[in-house]
Amino acid sequence: MEPISRVIGMLMVEDAELIQCCEQIILLDSKMRDLQVRIQRAKQNRQRTFVYSYTFRMSILQGIRHMYVQYGDRKARRVIVLREEGQWNEEKGSSNGPFKGQLNLER
Repeated sequence: MEPISRVIGMLMVEDAELIQCCEQIILLDSKMRDLQVRIQRAKQNRQRTFVYSYTFRMSILQGIRHMYVQYGDRKARRVIVLREEGQWNEEKGSSNGPFKGQLNLER
């Protein structure tokens, strides 16, 4: 187990990265909504070349968004583990026997 100050520091870093990831997902959602409007307009105006290129862009944005969602999920799991670790340290104290200095974050 890590000392509480180190756990708190790690938690702050992971939490900031999670927040930044969520902001990127929101930004990507906005871009995808705007692009969907363009696709609909191109379909209404029967501009097939634009429909194709916009659809291609949309698939790229969807892939990037999916990557961010997976990354955010990993970060959220690490934040949960660190919060549990911090609570355990506060309840039990930082001397935790044979597991001192060990924290498994790969879940």
